[in-house]
Amino acid sequence: MRLQPTDRAIALVEEFRKVDPEMQLQTVWLFLLAAKYEPCSQNYLTKLSGYTRTTVSRNMAILSEIGGRGREGHDLVAQQIDPEDRRSRIITLTPKGRAIYRSVQFIIGGDNEAAADEEV
Repeated sequence: MRLQPTDRAIALVEEFRKVDPEMQLQTVWLFLLAAKYEPCSQNYLTKLSGYTRTTVSRNMAILSEIGGRGREGHDLVAQQIDPEDRRSRIITLTPKGRAIYRSVQFIIGGDNEAAADEEV
């Protein structure tokens, strides 16, 4: 049985609540942008999202293993120094982040993309 759009939206939110029941929407959105355009720079995410560099940086720390404000990170993304601009970071998904992204793709009905990601 195929889920209705509202059911898919609820399932999508629940997928991120499994990681952190208090995850902010901007953190979810930045994760999805990073997953879609990976590998990408934090600067690119800043341009795509319209958020400030500080906001993107803070959310990438939360999504990485670094965390913030006394809390552990989620280990969904990895950050590496951009060799072309040492002030910037390149964002990629961790295995845990890939698993979440595959689940998201399945929930929203993109199982073909999720299956293609599995083959890589």
